[in-house]
Amino acid sequence: TISASSCGSSGINAEYGVSFTFGTNEVSKFLKRNNLSLIVRAHQVVEDGYQFFCKRKMVTLFSAPNYCGEFDNAAATLTVSKDLVCSFHIYKPKPVAIVPPSDGKKKK
Repeated sequence: TISASSCGSSGINAEYGVSFTFGTNEVSKFLKRNNLSLIVRAHQVVEDGYQFFCKRKMVTLFSAPNYCGEFDNAAATLTVSKDLVCSFHIYKPKPVAIVPPSDGKKKK
C-alpha cells in the first residue's frame, strides 16, 4: 500500500507499518521519468470522492459513498476527454438515519 496523505517526506509509514509514504519530489521525479503529468490512484477514503495531492500532480479517487456504512464520504469517477481534460462526477452520500437510543422498554 502507498499513502499520499502528506506528500511531504518519504519513508515507511509508521502508522500502518505496511505502506510507504512519498513526497512531492518523488511524485515529480516519477512523472518526469515517465513523461506523465498526473498520477491517478485509488483505494483510500477521501471525503469528497476525490482529492488532489502534491501540488495537483496526483489525485486519489474513491468510488464507494458511505464507505462500509461508517463514513459520510462522497464517491467520484473521473472522465478524461480526448484532449486530456479531466472532469469528476461526484456521487453524494445518502443521509444516514439517526436512530435514538433505546431505553430498554418494549412498546405496547
